Amino acid sequence: VIREGAWGERKEVLWERLEDLVRDEDLTDIEQSFALQASATPDASSYPQPMPRSSTPSDEFQALRVLAVDRSQSLHVALSMLPDIEYLSEAISSLDLAKLPSDDVHSLLENFPSDTEMSMVLSRDTPDTLWDAPERFVLALAAISQCQDKLRAMDLRRSFGERVRHIEKGATSLRVACQDIQGSESLRALCSATLSVGNFLNCRTLTHQSRAFSLHVLPTLATTLDTQGRHSLLHHILSLCKAEAPHVFRLPLELSSLKDALPFTFESLSSDLMALVNEVRDAAVLCTRRESNLSSKVTRMLSLFVESCQDRLDEAAAQLSAAQAGFEALMLYIGSHEAELTLQSSSSSCQRLIDSLNKVAIDIQTEIVTNFKPSNIPATTAMRKMSIG
Repeated sequence: VIREGAWGERKEVLWERLEDLVRDEDLTDIEQSFALQASATPDASSYPQPMPRSSTPSDEFQALRVLAVDRSQSLHVALSMLPDIEYLSEAISSLDLAKLPSDDVHSLLENFPSDTEMSMVLSRDTPDTLWDAPERFVLALAAISQCQDKLRAMDLRRSFGERVRHIEKGATSLRVACQDIQGSESLRALCSATLSVGNFLNCRTLTHQSRAFSLHVLPTLATTLDTQGRHSLLHHILSLCKAEAPHVFRLPLELSSLKDALPFTFESLSSDLMALVNEVRDAAVLCTRRESNLSSKVTRMLSLFVESCQDRLDEAAAQLSAAQAGFEALMLYIGSHEAELTLQSSSSSCQRLIDSLNKVAIDIQTEIVTNFKPSNIPATTAMRKMSIG
């Protein structure tokens, strides 16, 4: 317990002693020490600051940009989804598909810099230049010999099989469709019945009977209604064929292959085939160029790939030629029957013909389901189908 007045007495003695212990020379030493320490301690502005990105290349402390702003932004987005530049350079130089998936190869080809962009960057490049990421990307690709050709060869190696199968599938589909059209007895019966009905309905307006009509008329039968608006002309023709030519109802089945041929045309398939031929030729040239700087292992691998591609391309070309010959034969067949056409043998003619007849098949199938139900089939036929089921 501190007695009253003792703290004040003690406090005074304490301060007197402190003043006696602190000498002037000690204060001077401390003052000098702290003065030196204060000058050696950097302030906040002297610490290294993050380097800002800027579109103005004049500042020596900022990354230099020479590409257009929108181009630079698109490259930033692409680079954010690609491996680092050193990894890309190594994979491209060695044509290493294991390191670069197909998506990365496609992205590199889509964003590959133009000759103008490369010259813009190369003309400003110095050992001391601090480039932004898109410009560093351009410099890295420019340093790879035959870079774009190598990327195209890598893309070809990954996509060739799928692309050549697409051509072969299209050629086969068109050839089968032309054969099915030419061999369809139900189509011949439908054309015969349509010609007879057309001549009968137009007998008072025509000076002579028609001997043929364009097959592109057939899809309009389903949209031409009678005076009562109840049934289409196609329905009436099928009703006539039910007794005299019942095999006309097999037309949807006989022409079922047409829907598989709809996505293809001779023009598009020929264009795809020619593109593959040119790309394979460029890959073959890449093998022989000294400036490609390919190792012997990579050159041998690429040469074997080119040889196998040439064999597949020959097969695809033969299939496409057979399909075109089948269409020529179909045109001659149509011209020698009652449905003579004024069409020329061309890609668009084949596409229009297949599209028209496919619509007819769909219309007849709709009529069968809607108005020619199994209950309308003779009892013996219906019982036979039930027993088979």
